[in-house]
Amino acid sequence: GEGEEEEEEEVDEEFERLKAKMEPTLDVRLAALNLKEAARAAYIKEDYATAVAMLTEAIENDPLDGDLHQLRSSCYLALAASKDFGHKKKKKKINLPKVQHSQAKSKTKSKR
Repeated sequence: GEGEEEEEEEVDEEFERLKAKMEPTLDVRLAALNLKEAARAAYIKEDYATAVAMLTEAIENDPLDGDLHQLRSSCYLALAASKDFGHKKKKKKINLPKVQHSQAKSKTKSKR
């Protein structure tokens, strides 16, 4: 019926949209390549936030380029290491009760 035809058209449109995303045109891939090179330069300058923004845009243009994902993850790791995500954890000293070595042995012998 008519509903089936509309559903089929929607599926076809979605397929074409996904196909276009997975097979980017040459100009889209070139834009992603330019962003990747600019992001590499930002990474070398340790401007990781800028690099992440550029790489995110590049990934939207060319999601199958593994180098983009790898470089962006390196940026996230570098950001985490440099900023510690803004959290400075204070180490708390934990006081454990001291157990004498001889007491530990006697406890294990009594369980047997």
